[in-house]
Amino acid sequence: MTSTSTLIKTQLLVGGQWRDASGGALYEDFNPATGTKIADVADASREDVDAAVAAARRAFEGRWPTMAASRRAKIIYKLAQLIAERANEIALMEVRDNGKTISTAKGELGAIVDCFEFYAGATTKNYGETMPPPLPTYLANTVREPVGVVGAIVPWNFPLLLASWKVAPALATGCTIILKPSSVTPLSAIELGKIALEAGVPEGVLNVVTGASNPVGAWMVEHPGIDKIGFTGSTATGKNVAAVAAKTLKRVTLELGGKSPSVVFDDADLRAAVAGALYGVYYNAGQCCEARTRILVQSNIFDDFVGEFTEKAARLRVGNPEEAATQIGAITLRDQFDKIKEYCEIGVAEGAKRL
Repeated sequence: MTSTSTLIKTQLLVGGQWRDASGGALYEDFNPATGTKIADVADASREDVDAAVAAARRAFEGRWPTMAASRRAKIIYKLAQLIAERANEIALMEVRDNGKTISTAKGELGAIVDCFEFYAGATTKNYGETMPPPLPTYLANTVREPVGVVGAIVPWNFPLLLASWKVAPALATGCTIILKPSSVTPLSAIELGKIALEAGVPEGVLNVVTGASNPVGAWMVEHPGIDKIGFTGSTATGKNVAAVAAKTLKRVTLELGGKSPSVVFDDADLRAAVAGALYGVYYNAGQCCEARTRILVQSNIFDDFVGEFTEKAARLRVGNPEEAATQIGAITLRDQFDKIKEYCEIGVAEGAKRL
């Protein structure tokens, strides 16, 4: 993505090979800050999902799980190095696909590199336990083994960061993965697939499927060939994921939404409390599961807090997310933008005061 006019056409990563979706199906991807089309993205079918699962299963039955942990560690560390080398390029890709500020994206890239480096080190420290046996003739110990094929479903607010939190530990433990990014922010996951192959991750160990027209994530959750689902998203969807996964006894890890208040008492450092509240409200344009939705302030410091909060909030710069000085970027989804406006209007109608 060397310029804003560069148009990308993506493919699916299945079994170490880049391929078009069945029938050549594509959907359009837009920069939320400008409304400009930036990519034609492969739109996976059920056939494509089946192929990705089959590829991941073949890879799991191959050499990856039994490879020496030290060798897996070197591959994962190489992956981290390659991400670090391309951090600026990937950060700009994330900005154009998601609308977040370039400063936020660069900060996330540092955390992503740290994540892969951490799990590269953890790869060789997968210890079991020995327990006192009930009888002298017994041996009681635990051995940790990879679960199998993992389906990783990540949302749009932190596309590559949340993907790394799922992919890195799965690689470290010898699992194989099908990564499904959000349909509106697919580009960094595709880039991760390219880097993984370059780092030496064997064919089929990491597969990337994208889609918008079809329920790719739902197909993964119900697929009998997937052993575990890692899902980050809404609580409502998470409940459904857990219920559907139970039908095939899949293991499930869920990271869901929250409702996060800040509580400020009169013995708090007011400036620190305001700074923390501003960060909690406006970081990533408020698109975080732990974003502050309420600030509860003790009555005798309420006016002072509101005054300082309002003054500092008014100074925050909203603008082009590619510019370093911008502090608040775009809302990623138009539907979400409209919902935010609607909630503001409802609040005013119910007696809230705009500051």
